[in-house]
Amino acid sequence: MIQGPNALERPSYWKEFVNKPDKKQSGYILGNEPPKLIQEAILHLCYELKDDAVALVDAIAPTDFILNSPIGKSDGQIYKNLYSAMIQGPNALERPSYWKEFVNKPVFGSKSKL
Repeated sequence: MIQGPNALERPSYWKEFVNKPDKKQSGYILGNEPPKLIQEAILHLCYELKDDAVALVDAIAPTDFILNSPIGKSDGQIYKNLYSAMIQGPNALERPSYWKEFVNKPVFGSKSKL
């Protein structure tokens, strides 16, 4: 079981936790509760960091490949990169399932329903 309220904040523990292939076998985690606690702690830390996310990315300066964000690329071409990402998505150029609803044209000579 993880000991202490600040167990995740200790860099040595975090390094060991991340580098061990099987955390349950190593004895760091026993039972079902610790993985939930770790997940909640990570989500809580993400919530605390969200306001500073852009500044952190700028400070760390990962490459565009690592960042993998169409609007965060360093070339400054936001709309071109966003359009490219949308076109390359799965089923981006396929018709939606409801396309026939918009194609049904009125028959000439029929009365309007208005």
